[in-house]
Amino acid sequence: MANEMMLSPQNFEQAQRFAEAIASSQFAPSNYRGKPNDVLIAMQMGAELGFQPMQSVQGIAVINGRPSVWGDALRALILSASDLAGFEEHYDEATQTAHCKISRKLQTGAIAVFNGSFSIVDAQTAGLWNKAGPWKSYPKRMQQWRALGFSARDAYADRLKGIQLAEEVRDYEPDEKVVTQNNESPALESKITEEQKNRINEILIGVDSTFEDLKKACKTLTGRDIENQLELTSVEAGKLISSMERKLANNKEAANA
Repeated sequence: MANEMMLSPQNFEQAQRFAEAIASSQFAPSNYRGKPNDVLIAMQMGAELGFQPMQSVQGIAVINGRPSVWGDALRALILSASDLAGFEEHYDEATQTAHCKISRKLQTGAIAVFNGSFSIVDAQTAGLWNKAGPWKSYPKRMQQWRALGFSARDAYADRLKGIQLAEEVRDYEPDEKVVTQNNESPALESKITEEQKNRINEILIGVDSTFEDLKKACKTLTGRDIENQLELTSVEAGKLISSMERKLANNKEAANA
């Protein structure tokens, strides 16, 4: 019965209206309020991970320009996996190390075990120990998130596609500059516009493509990897749109032939 009541957009127009409704709602996290395009992108990324629309908005965040997923959402995603054979988390007081063990049943029937750990020594080496904020207030919890992130990405690399925990990403220094492709000197370039983001989303639906297809196209055209549309410059977005529009036109011609 719960699944029958769940709202799942079936096309771009429905997704856009749903995103607008979420963005204008008090249920949306503060970083998504009034930003329907960001909500739409989060919904698309979440769908590729296996989240429902509202789970995507609640579980996915863009921190320091990087898309990431909150630890609770990642744990829920792992625990709901049909091929999960075992999940264990514990903290070893003797070694002051957080551990996470994920067991996954492979297609061959074998069980593969993936271990992740993060010790106080690891935190000190990374410059995180006693860092102001969560690391000072909840150090063991932060160690546990790191251990979960390591084991989850190893166990389910095919589904998580390299996405990191928000608890990890917020420890990184924000990227303030965009480096030019020839790396001669750092320079600030104009970012992708709202109009360009809207057009890209429209074409993705029109050519029945996913965000992964967009990433591959960006790699081909610009020579660099992206994890989020927001990382694109206006020039790069223009190149992508031109390429995608040609593909859309070819699809229409083939359909009418």
